Amino acid sequence: MRSSTIASSTRTSPTPSSTTASWTPSSARRTPAGCKRSSKGTVTTKRGGRAGSSQVRALRNILDMEAANGFRNKAVAGGLDRFLETLRGQAGADPALRSLDERGLLSVAYAELDAARRERWADEIRRFLGESRPTARPTKRPTPPPEPPPSQPVGNPLDVPLSALRSVNRPQATAIHNLLIRRRMLTHTGEPTVGDMLYLFPLRHVDRRERTAVARLRAGEEQTIEAVLWDAYEVRLGRGGRIRATEAVVGDDTGNIRVIWWGNPWIAQQLRKAIAATAHTPSGVPRIVLSGKVTLFKGKRQMESPEWELKGSANASGLHTAGLVPFYPSAATTKGKRIPPRRMREIVREALDSTKNSGGSLRIPDPLPDAVREDVGLLTLSEAVEQAHYPDSEDAKEQARRRLAFDEFLAIQLRVGMERNYTSTQEGIVLPFFPPMVKSFIASLPFVLTQGQRDTLDEAMQDVSSGGRPMSRLLQGDVGSGKTVVAVAMLLAAVAGGYQSAMMAPTEVLAEQHFFNLRRLLGGPEHSLENPDWFSAVLEGRGEPVTVALLTGSTRAAPRREILRMAEDGSLDLIIGTHALIQRQVALPNLALAVGDEQHRFGVLQRDALRGKSAVGEPHLLLMSATPIPRTLALTLYAGLEISTIRELPAGRQAILTRSVDLARASDAENYLLAQVREGRQCFVVYPRIDDADDRYNGVDDDDDATDEDSDLVPESASLPPLTAVAEYERLRSTTLADARVGLLHGRMPLPEKQAVMDAFRSGDLDVLVSTPVIEVGIDVPNATVMMVQSPTRFGLAQLHQLRGRVGRGAHRSYCFLVSESEDETFQRLSEARQRRVANGDDWREVEQWFRAALTQAESSRNRLRVFVDNSDGFKIAEEDHKTRGRGDFFGTRQSGRALDDLGDRDLLDASREHAGRILDADPELRTLSGLRDAVDRLTAAVTDEMA
Repeated sequence: MRSSTIASSTRTSPTPSSTTASWTPSSARRTPAGCKRSSKGTVTTKRGGRAGSSQVRALRNILDMEAANGFRNKAVAGGLDRFLETLRGQAGADPALRSLDERGLLSVAYAELDAARRERWADEIRRFLGESRPTARPTKRPTPPPEPPPSQPVGNPLDVPLSALRSVNRPQATAIHNLLIRRRMLTHTGEPTVGDMLYLFPLRHVDRRERTAVARLRAGEEQTIEAVLWDAYEVRLGRGGRIRATEAVVGDDTGNIRVIWWGNPWIAQQLRKAIAATAHTPSGVPRIVLSGKVTLFKGKRQMESPEWELKGSANASGLHTAGLVPFYPSAATTKGKRIPPRRMREIVREALDSTKNSGGSLRIPDPLPDAVREDVGLLTLSEAVEQAHYPDSEDAKEQARRRLAFDEFLAIQLRVGMERNYTSTQEGIVLPFFPPMVKSFIASLPFVLTQGQRDTLDEAMQDVSSGGRPMSRLLQGDVGSGKTVVAVAMLLAAVAGGYQSAMMAPTEVLAEQHFFNLRRLLGGPEHSLENPDWFSAVLEGRGEPVTVALLTGSTRAAPRREILRMAEDGSLDLIIGTHALIQRQVALPNLALAVGDEQHRFGVLQRDALRGKSAVGEPHLLLMSATPIPRTLALTLYAGLEISTIRELPAGRQAILTRSVDLARASDAENYLLAQVREGRQCFVVYPRIDDADDRYNGVDDDDDATDEDSDLVPESASLPPLTAVAEYERLRSTTLADARVGLLHGRMPLPEKQAVMDAFRSGDLDVLVSTPVIEVGIDVPNATVMMVQSPTRFGLAQLHQLRGRVGRGAHRSYCFLVSESEDETFQRLSEARQRRVANGDDWREVEQWFRAALTQAESSRNRLRVFVDNSDGFKIAEEDHKTRGRGDFFGTRQSGRALDDLGDRDLLDASREHAGRILDADPELRTLSGLRDAVDRLTAAVTDEMA
């Protein structure tokens, strides 16, 4: 199956020798200080331009020269590696270079790469800097796709530029180009093609097969009628007649109904032409099909801005008003105008028709062998793509989905099988089974391990001490189940065996929290003003201290040099960090075990880079997850991990009462918080954003977790602007909480200052902690009884569950309040916004589309919050979250998971596993099945890119 992903950077199973010149082509893990990331993933400075220091410009020019010379390493005297070494030395002073360096893009051994990998590496740097080949001077974003050569013949209809279609103009091609980039669906640089459009599947279908008589129309519902067009004319409505509109009267044998199209006077002209053209025909009047919502105006029914088609006209294809009508993600032009659903359908329909052969079938290469397809009972790929867009029936739509889902399952199973074939030939580093240092650490804990923790430790210890293949294990458990303690014990087991260990987190904030937590568990010094980035702790069972360090992109130059020195000479036992750990200059020659925290989800390329760190063998791998379903299933399919599960919580945990609070009653919640403080309790108040300058929502996933599939139809302006921690901290401590001791914590604070605030809260010197989500892990305060979350729709359910888990750890009853708009408050706000847009002269059809999609998004968000309020079990929350959000995020790649159903495709999963095994038995490297090999490479690259 053709997958909308970027090309993979590797085409064969990983080998030890391939790691020397590896890098990690993926989305930026973090945006460098002083810059922000655009919707395309490019880096811009605070002034709005692309990152463009003299060093960056020099790098661009050198890449241009290399491309012109066929990537022969001739653009720089002495080779490109010497120039990259210079850039690495200057990375600390340049945000863009520093981010490139943190990603490992400046650490590639260019001389050791072949020409193809050099080109892919150069493309990755260009993509990160906001460029694409052919290299031209940067223009203002969004960048229009390059003009296609006017007379260049194209052999493959899938490769025809999108702008060559009659239904697409240049602004629309640019808008679709940006949409595909945002959804990570482009598999190449340059302009989108017809083939790209075929895999932009509908978000949903609306059933317009049934025709309703006018007299039976029901207010508040979307219905379809076929009627006589009696009259049509332009009218002016609104205050002062500012809004030009079309009004029409249509009817059938049962009655008439008024139809109005706000802001579209041109429709009146077309309808009157149709009336005039049929005046002398036998029928005398034209017939029209209308599909839309029926409303009441002064007690009478009317249709507002419906889809319409004139029967018998040249354009009366039924595309918009008949059958199962598709609705696609919305794309906005450079002027902010969104392509109407009507035009998106016409574009996709023309793209489909342009690829058909004389027999009416789509000319799409099918990578699936006929024997496999027939055995599983699947459609051909051409049939599946056609039916996914314009299904003949609900059953045909489901059959199309199953074919596309099987293709994705098969690609995953093939990737897993190829990786297992490789790892089965490797021997793991042998570590001691429960060494004395680990036993003394467990004995020193102020609590007794649960049975689930003990069982999980036994399983992991068996893995690392057996001498078999390296451990690849996923540790899943609910919030507060004690996963971190198990991970620390395993990290210490590697140290006790004379090796190094590492713990990797996706963000600096989480890495810092793990560092602080580890220092507390090991009994390290509470503060170290001299060396805040590392500490040493003495543990029974080892004659010398255990040295632990923190390494992130923000680590200062002097301590960074010292940490790198200790890591290389082996005096550093345990290192915690972000993706900075896989930079080339970070040497961990004795690395025996790596732990990835619950959100990291190591990709294949990261694992390759980590393998290259160790000179003593292939490291063991332990991943942690608090959201086991369905994410865990996806990870297991992708990475072939063994699973350990901790289901029980430590003794003494209190039930947490969770409530939704309307905005109108937010002050009541704040007063309750104050009452808890007066009783000697402590409270958290969490906001999704630091301040108005923080447009990253400080790590909150506001793309899919806060919205449903209709989010592509709704601009950010449809959402209630989130409150910010800094502003609310000032408000609370000067009003409601003036008598309380209030602290502030967020990710931009210096590391020692953050630690001082958290220590003050732990010790009881602060009553209330106003924070961003930095407190979702690593803070254990038994006296904290209230967690108040503002703007909760900005958080994913898993993140809300993490936040709720910060309370309920002591003897007192605990509460979690979610402060957000009620349904009535949302409707009132959106209605007022709709009226303002109409008064400003915005196109009414576009306004109505926005309004309806915004209401749908708001309802979806409320449904997700109800799931959270009604459930305290993280496993159930993860299952319900998947059902509520839909199938599109199953694998974390929206374009990849679109075809996957909840967990009901187990028959397809079993079939894909069986056939993948047969295929790899016959052809371990898929040399004779290039189509399947390409699908595996694209999926690997897409998932790795999403994991970053």
